[in-house]
Amino acid sequence: MKNNVLACVLAVTLVACGGGVAPVSGSADTNGANASSSGGGGAGSSGGGAASSSSSSGASGSSSGGSSGAASSSSSSSSSSSSGSSGDPQPPTPPPAPPAGTSFTADTSEQSLASSGAAYGQASHYTTTVDTTTTVDGKPAALLASQAGSSQYSWGQSASYRLIDSSYWGKRYRMHAKIKAEDAGTAYLYFEIDVPPATYVIDNMSIPTDRALHGTTDWVDVSMVLDVPQNASDFAFGTGLYGGGKVWSGPITFEEVDATVPTTPHGFGGASNGG
Repeated sequence: MKNNVLACVLAVTLVACGGGVAPVSGSADTNGANASSSGGGGAGSSGGGAASSSSSSGASGSSSGGSSGAASSSSSSSSSSSSGSSGDPQPPTPPPAPPAGTSFTADTSEQSLASSGAAYGQASHYTTTVDTTTTVDGKPAALLASQAGSSQYSWGQSASYRLIDSSYWGKRYRMHAKIKAEDAGTAYLYFEIDVPPATYVIDNMSIPTDRALHGTTDWVDVSMVLDVPQNASDFAFGTGLYGGGKVWSGPITFEEVDATVPTTPHGFGGASNGG
């Protein structure tokens, strides 16, 4: 995946993805139909090697395909912003996940702007920051926010990654985080598992029904459960916005669960080096 980290545009065809603010360091399965994730509940993925971001060019959506390569959250000293596909951040190689069966947490400081875009050639501007004025469970929240130039047809997405090895294959994993929205067209959390050379499985809160947040909400607990495919290379995860507004998220945790815990609605995507 890496860094097309899917800009999922919410569309009928989608089955399924100030003060005190410090910069961040940088299918449908429901068990069936094939899906490309996009817009109102998107997620992303990246091609082999180091991540390269890309952008969507239509409101009906694109997504990011799985990959064997590496990509991860950046750690720059200023907030990340984007105005289209070119110039999106190129994060360094992600850290490996701990041995399978071990729970782990991705801190909010890991989230970075992964990709953004807009339909019909419009400008697209989003930033990712750690908002020290907003806390969740006692910790500063990650904030993805639209800026001047964004529109109802544009999107932005944050991302972080964990490389996984064969000990994860065939296991079932739950991802959990709290998110909240303000004046959001569509705000979502996503969990994607990339499989080389260019496929992925994804829950982006819009497959097959819309579970994303709209407007202004308080903190919402979100859990996503996916089976890890054979040959999977990494977990990709983060938040996204389709249109204007803001979405905050807390630390994102992962844990192995057994077969008594059902998978959440999800879809499968193919090739796109993030698309």
